[in-house]
Order: sequence, then structure tokens, then C-alpha cells
Amino acid sequence: GPDLERWSRPQDDGPALRAAGLMRLGRVLPEAATPAARRLIARDLAHVLRVAGRPAIGPWEEEPPRRTSFTLIAQWDALDLAAGDDPAGPWQAAADRLAALIADTMHPGQGYLGESIEDRGRLDSATLLAILHAARHDGPLALDAPSTLATARALERVFGALYPINRGRAEPAIGRWDTDVYFGGNPWFPNTLGMAELHYRLAALGRDRAAFDRAEGWLALVHEVAPDPDQPLAEQFDRSTGAPTSCLMLTWSAAAFLEATGARETAVQALAGSR
Repeated sequence: GPDLERWSRPQDDGPALRAAGLMRLGRVLPEAATPAARRLIARDLAHVLRVAGRPAIGPWEEEPPRRTSFTLIAQWDALDLAAGDDPAGPWQAAADRLAALIADTMHPGQGYLGESIEDRGRLDSATLLAILHAARHDGPLALDAPSTLATARALERVFGALYPINRGRAEPAIGRWDTDVYFGGNPWFPNTLGMAELHYRLAALGRDRAAFDRAEGWLALVHEVAPDPDQPLAEQFDRSTGAPTSCLMLTWSAAAFLEATGARETAVQALAGSR
């Protein structure tokens, strides 16, 4: 039936994520770079160029509008990719401006990227998801950049102490932010799987067995709270019991699982090759 919920606007991450996704797809699968795909990319990039860096509603649909690190990173990623394809275009200057705004989200004392320029002190795991989407191997937003690692460590500390389900766990379940109250404020599958994906990718980049073992811990946690492979992954799992809650079948959770297990395959191959 119709969705009568009031969705907040403006929300500027979607066109950037779509353009970046289509550009990457076209590079690895040339037959996907159809005229229709190119028109859609051009339309999305024009929109991103027009609105880049303005205050907007973040990925969690929470007001008020602000310059969230998630949206800024998504926009930077799309424009930086466009600059690689069209160095003479307006993309690089806009990407550089966004990079400066992203740097402004950094916590001045602890080195992690905050939720937004307006709230540098607040951690939000969406920031890490945006870095995973960009999947860079160099630069200030690389998967192994100091700010990325500081953000991951800070998220572990916050959620490790927050949720009862994390008592005694080396790899804690991850939620959105510490004062989240949506459906009681629980760990999310995409966010927890994002930590697994990050550490698998770190394992592959650095031939790092310790990072791989940590990623296995997060994947084991997901298997513990969702043991039936025939059941879809929910949006969240209860902070105390691990029972599925909120939306009980979320495509985003399935996509996050595929990203994490794909990263695992890459890490397995990298570690095997380093022997």
C-alpha cells in the first residue's frame, strides 16, 4: 500500500551513490555503460555538482539538515570519479572543496571523523559505511587511513560498552549512534557487517592475519544472531537478546552480507598468496 510516512528533505546522498555505482559498474562491465546509463550518470552528477556541500538530511532521515560526513564522502567520491573520466570538467574543483569540508568533520583531539561539521564530537557508524562505499586504497579517506582506523576504534569503544549483547566480546555489535532510540536503539546488521568488511579489506591490503581474525569474529556474531541461512536478515537485532527486530527483511542487510563475504574471499586469496 501507499507509504504515508513523511520523509525528510532535502536528502542528497542518493544521486551521488547511484552515479558512483554506475561509473564503477561501467569500468568492470563495459556492456553496462549503455547510453541510458550515461544519461543517468550525467543527470546525477549535475545534481551533485549543484548541491554539493549544502546542509541536508543524512542517511538516517534525521532532522535537522546538516553537513554529514556520510553525504559529503558520497558526493566527494562521485565527483572524484567523474574527474578521473573528465579531467577538463568542473568535477575536481568541486571534489577538492568537499574534501576540505570532510576534513572539517574530524574530531580535533581524537582523530576520528565525526557525524557532521555541525557535530564533530558525535560518532555515527554511517561515516564508516561511506568510506567502505568509496573503497579507496590511498589518500585521506583510504580504508587504512589514520582517520578511518580511528573512527572504527572509537565506534568499537562506544558500542562495546553500550549494548548488553557485547559483554565479553572482542568484536562488538555496532549500531548507528550511542543515543539512538529507534526501535529501542539496537545494533544494525549493515553496520556490524560493515566492520567485518572493513577488517577483511584491511587484511587483504596489508596481508594482515590479525585483521582477518577480527573480521571473522564479526561474521561469527552475525551467524550467532541469524543462524538460519534460509531466513532473510533483519534490519536490527535486539541489544540484549540478539533477536531480529524492526524491519525483518532488509535488502541493505543482504547487500552488506554479500559485501563482507566478497571481501572475505579477497582476503583469503591475499593471505594465501603471502605464504
